[in-house]
Amino acid sequence: MTISDAASRLSGADDILILTHRRPDGDTIGSAAALCRALRGLNKRVFVFLNPEITPRFEPLFDGLAAPAGFQPAFVVSCDVASDELICRNAEVYKDRIDLCIDHHRTNTLNAGEYLLEENSAACGEIVYELIRALEAPFDLKTAEAIYVAISTDTGCFKYSNTKARTLRIAADCYEAGIPASEINREFFESKTQARFEVERYVFDNLHFYKDGRIAICLLPRAVIDSTGATEDDLENLAALPRQIRGVCAGIMISETINGNSKISVRTSYGYDAAGICARFGGGGHERAAGGSLKGAPAENELTVLEAAVQCIEESL
Repeated sequence: MTISDAASRLSGADDILILTHRRPDGDTIGSAAALCRALRGLNKRVFVFLNPEITPRFEPLFDGLAAPAGFQPAFVVSCDVASDELICRNAEVYKDRIDLCIDHHRTNTLNAGEYLLEENSAACGEIVYELIRALEAPFDLKTAEAIYVAISTDTGCFKYSNTKARTLRIAADCYEAGIPASEINREFFESKTQARFEVERYVFDNLHFYKDGRIAICLLPRAVIDSTGATEDDLENLAALPRQIRGVCAGIMISETINGNSKISVRTSYGYDAAGICARFGGGGHERAAGGSLKGAPAENELTVLEAAVQCIEESL
């Protein structure tokens, strides 16, 4: 459906619940918070379903938006949720009840009634911004902050190749709404905990290079994560670190989860398809940033992920 179609659907809805995805990032959190605040500005009853995995850095965006116990939605929306597997476990009751899916992943397989999908958008936040404008909803400071977090985090503070003129125009509107951009940028792109520094040091000391240095893989054991005290915030976007090394076109992190399995994150340079790599082992995402999960410890999965990356790179040559 189009932005206009989605705006019309939301205009006629009420008692709305907005879902975010597991292991939430700035785009899903910011998009959901912005849409919720905008719809409330139209005097609608709307809440965001409380994501149990939200980290302290993102919690302020959800202030006052969480659905109360017993709330029964009449209309369910998802923001940036690309598949059924990404629905939070405590939200699985809504798995077959999603009325509108708003997303920008070209690999989207979520089961929903209707879809507002724009794969050329740098972030789901861009789509939500256009939707807010189409609804003629208020674009106040809190809404602008949420949109800015959404688009800035999915573009690496506007450094990634998915950044377009449209992205910067939306950011400009957020500036005009009065957002404290320098404070937001420092919080999300400059400030690091000591645990993050320790994890980064481990990553650079334990990279495995393949294909003449074009592929860099790091296996991150649970013992390292636990010993540093790293949180999910501290582990965000680690796969981007190897890409800072000249010649590396695919940076890959294989991190051990609490249950002993593997979380894979892939970041690629222009011309190499991260989503294509991850699709080979059941994952997905964007052209430059994607991920997935595999059973078994990181060391057991390195060869599988490496073979997928090699195939993708050879096809790109």
